[in-house]
Amino acid sequence: QRGVNGIIVCMSKPVQMDAQFATAKKAGIPIISIMSGTSPQTLFDVQVNEYAVGADAALYLLGMINYQGPILTERFEANVGTRIRGKILDVILGENTAVKVVGSHTMARTKSWRDDVRNGMQALILQNAGNFKAVWASFDGQAFIIDDLLKEQGLKKGDVFLVSIDGGAEAFRRIKDPDSMMTATVSIPFEEMGQKAVAAMKRIAVDGEEKNKVVAGPYLYLSANLVDASNVDDFIK
Repeated sequence: QRGVNGIIVCMSKPVQMDAQFATAKKAGIPIISIMSGTSPQTLFDVQVNEYAVGADAALYLLGMINYQGPILTERFEANVGTRIRGKILDVILGENTAVKVVGSHTMARTKSWRDDVRNGMQALILQNAGNFKAVWASFDGQAFIIDDLLKEQGLKKGDVFLVSIDGGAEAFRRIKDPDSMMTATVSIPFEEMGQKAVAAMKRIAVDGEEKNKVVAGPYLYLSANLVDASNVDDFIK
């Protein structure tokens, strides 16, 4: 309606905005999305490979316990990315049967999700006290709550390994903190995604380049980085 030359949406749901996006496409307005999935109405989505991200996190966690022993998991099924991460974890666990999931909680899609994670994981931690070596969380927000719960139980860094996915200043701070259980995260380059989307939009909407010369296919994939104590200083700004 405002006659813009391009649209960038981040962490959106193209399916829910299909009609609006179709109107924009008909008007010749290019749409680029970030961490949103693909749509017939958009040019492409800037994304990380969630399958690879899930594998990095799961394999790192299993490596920390030498591929054997009990673990806890915190999942979230209502988001595509976190659901994929959980499925990849299941595939890896299926091939490494010496690792056992002794307790698992699935976060509900609710405004009080933090309370949901706290209550669910607190029960599992108490039920399995002394009987788990590591905790896998589907995203860092869950891991921060779990980290606090583990500390409340008097655990120290190294007693239990806590691995998650997303990255960011708080995750890096906890990895470096000697009082935190946070062991590693797979850091998604959110800032770089924004930069790539804007640069691509300039080439397409301003410079007139064809989309296929900018990105081949429906995704522009960026690399995620596993961050632990060995390289966290490189990510702290």
